[in-house]
Order: sequence, then C-alpha cells, then structure tokens
Amino acid sequence: MSNLSDRKLNYTLKIENPDSCFSLDPGQISGEIAEKGHISIIITRKPGYGKEDKMTIQYSGALNGKTIVRMVPVD
Repeated sequence: MSNLSDRKLNYTLKIENPDSCFSLDPGQISGEIAEKGHISIIITRKPGYGKEDKMTIQYSGALNGKTIVRMVPVD
C-alpha cells in the first residue's frame, strides 16, 4: 500500500468472511504508513478450493475512509 499524502495514515485490514481461503499476516492487520511511505502486505491463500472474498482497508489520520478490495482465488 502507498500513502501519497504528506501526513501519516493509520490503517486496519479486515477480510469479510471469517472462514476465508485468504489470510493476513497477524502483524499487518493494523499499523501506520509514513508520509509518502509504502508497505507490502502479505496475503496467503490456504490450500484447496477457495471462494471469492473481500478485504476492507480502513484508514484514518490526515485522510479518513475505506477501500474494498475484491480477492479471487486463481488456480
């Protein structure tokens, strides 16, 4: 994720379905992105058949809002 603003942003990640085939690194579920900063997010797909899901990125600080990302498992 990239923060294009000149102020820090706090973020929280949440996958919509608790039984999702996707998982997030527990250390990255929430955090802070520095001014003009970039971070990498580790998303892991569990083995086997999986269904489409959504991940919500909520952010606050200089800007407030959310982005919803559609996640589709591909074989």
